[in-house]
Amino acid sequence: MLQPSKYPWYLCLAALLTAVSFLFPTASQAGLKLYKAKESEASFESGGKKIKVWQFTPKEGDGPFPGIIVLYGIDCLDELPKTELMYKNVAGKIADSGYVVQLAHYFNCTPLDPKDATALRKSFVDQVAHLKHKPFDANLEKPYRAWMAAVKDGVQFLREQKNVDKDRVGIVGLSMGGFVGTSLVVDHPELKIAAVVNAFGGLPPVQHDKVRKEKLKLPPTFIIGAEDDDLVPEWFQRDLFLLLRETGNRGEAHFYGDTGHAFLNKQGQPDMALALNEALPAAIRYLNRHVKGPAVEKK
Repeated sequence: MLQPSKYPWYLCLAALLTAVSFLFPTASQAGLKLYKAKESEASFESGGKKIKVWQFTPKEGDGPFPGIIVLYGIDCLDELPKTELMYKNVAGKIADSGYVVQLAHYFNCTPLDPKDATALRKSFVDQVAHLKHKPFDANLEKPYRAWMAAVKDGVQFLREQKNVDKDRVGIVGLSMGGFVGTSLVVDHPELKIAAVVNAFGGLPPVQHDKVRKEKLKLPPTFIIGAEDDDLVPEWFQRDLFLLLRETGNRGEAHFYGDTGHAFLNKQGQPDMALALNEALPAAIRYLNRHVKGPAVEKK
């Protein structure tokens, strides 16, 4: 089991800024658009705040298509302009596989000035390695719950789109987005999410306990973890996988050795071959089986 991060917080933040670049690092940095999906912008309200949405729709066909809501990492508290194309490539490539994809800017529900955003991001990074033994403190629990509420409203907004099959909706969460998305399906099973992809994220102990005590039925969950992750230690993903197994829930986990958060190697460079040729296709295949797959039973 890995120990809490041995690197200073500012190096952890540098790694977090590349948390999504594991999918399309070089192309994104070069400014290349790697998808064919049609793009548009929309918004919905949550907690009295306007939440921006980037929407990606398959280039061909009118639908209805299954829907996916993509949740970015905590880097986007104040760094989204620097990682915009990378996130768009993630969402766009999923859309090319036959989904309406909405990247919800759920941090819009807790607007912060740059200084406060940096401080909040540092607080989460500092606490995440110790989250196995105690929950977030009250100052972090409040925004975390607000983000969950915004994503819940985002799922409803996605289902309201005329070209979306409301019975086939999944969540893809990256890093902090993995935490938020998985917490959401634990606290709100009534959403009937078809599947979850949790990449380099985890599940806080409060929701772990709830799943066990209430014997909750969770959506099929695809987990991506890295054995040398010094930002979100790999035990987060392994504990989540064991939780699924021990509670009779369905899950699949891919743990990658000799690599770190977002597939960064020891030199701080992402392993593009591993990311492009294995991780992304595997995640999309999982979505195809559980979101695009057999019709969801209506009750």
